[in-house]
Amino acid sequence: MPVAKVVCTITLLCSVLASPGPVPITSGPGVSPDGAGTRLEYATVLAGHGETAAALEIIDQEAAHTPLGAAGQLLRVRLLTEMGMYARADSFLALVESDTAPSRGYLHFLRRAKLNLLAGKGEKTLGFLSRLDSIPNETFDPYRDLLELQSYHAAGRMDEAARLGKDVLERRTLPSSIDAEFENTLVDVYVSLQETEEASNVLRSLIRRTRDSQERLNLLTRLYDVQVSGGEDRAARTSAFRIARSYGRFKRAESVVEDVLSRVDPADLDNDELITYARFY
Repeated sequence: MPVAKVVCTITLLCSVLASPGPVPITSGPGVSPDGAGTRLEYATVLAGHGETAAALEIIDQEAAHTPLGAAGQLLRVRLLTEMGMYARADSFLALVESDTAPSRGYLHFLRRAKLNLLAGKGEKTLGFLSRLDSIPNETFDPYRDLLELQSYHAAGRMDEAARLGKDVLERRTLPSSIDAEFENTLVDVYVSLQETEEASNVLRSLIRRTRDSQERLNLLTRLYDVQVSGGEDRAARTSAFRIARSYGRFKRAESVVEDVLSRVDPADLDNDELITYARFY
């Protein structure tokens, strides 16, 4: 999955669990009267200006002398996440107690699950997700479904991933912020299981809903690749023709045309295919 997207997701969850907006850490647990609050405020400002490493250095220095409060730990978790240090981020998030409110507890374990997934620990992720069974949350349950699907995939448990993916798509409409990520992961699952028809159906659904031209080309190209790898030669030719006709100015379209012409005898092409492909030469 794209790193920018997963970092964005976990950062969003961090911001939901933490207090809204910048937190002035001037009093409370973990703040000493000798300027610790001021230093953590400075770290917050640095983080807001993209100086992630400098902000983290200040927090680590302060933590070596004074126990951090929850807000300071959450800031450290966010910075470590942005730097790709997911296992370390989870180790510090574990020091922050989950709130007694069900929604807060849900987010705490959801975030720990996400960090473990990013750290490549699929089975551990599933363990955290199982702790959410007793505290369902309609708002965040779709995100739990996404993490569970990705965790099964990461752990190599493809049959369970396929069952979950099919069940989720049948019983709920996913938020637009995650529907494409969920379905692309499900395509990966079906490809691993060599279920070409199922993978193609999910891709066609994505293509129908996508309005961005570049993203449609990416999905069409992936559909072509899935059909080729699955031995669906006729369907692959149809996809290649669609790409060539609609995206002739794109380099990826040229690559698809070259590939399909290496697989199909020109004598077997119909007139529309010959005319369309001739534009590339």
